[in-house]
Amino acid sequence: MEWLPPQGQADNGLIEGYHVFFTIVDNNGEPETNKEEVRDTADGRTLDMVITGLRPGTRYQVTVEAHTRKGHGDHSRPKIISTKEPSGSQTVIGNTLFVYITTRLL
Repeated sequence: MEWLPPQGQADNGLIEGYHVFFTIVDNNGEPETNKEEVRDTADGRTLDMVITGLRPGTRYQVTVEAHTRKGHGDHSRPKIISTKEPSGSQTVIGNTLFVYITTRLL
């Protein structure tokens, strides 16, 4: 997935990185559990991430937030994404299915 830097972030200093939050949701977009997973970028210049280990045939809600020395910014608007059912074109290593998703969170 990929995203754009937040507008007006200069007031809060240099972006040091991003937190990408995702959770499984039902068909109505409601979280199925209270478990939200977080992945971090290495630096503030990184505007994309490959999230591995997602379950096939599953809907996720994804948000991104920037962080600076002063703290964390607001979450992006939630984006609902769906992983595909397994097929011969996806990569499986061990028992992990790697699903590659590209989306823009604005």
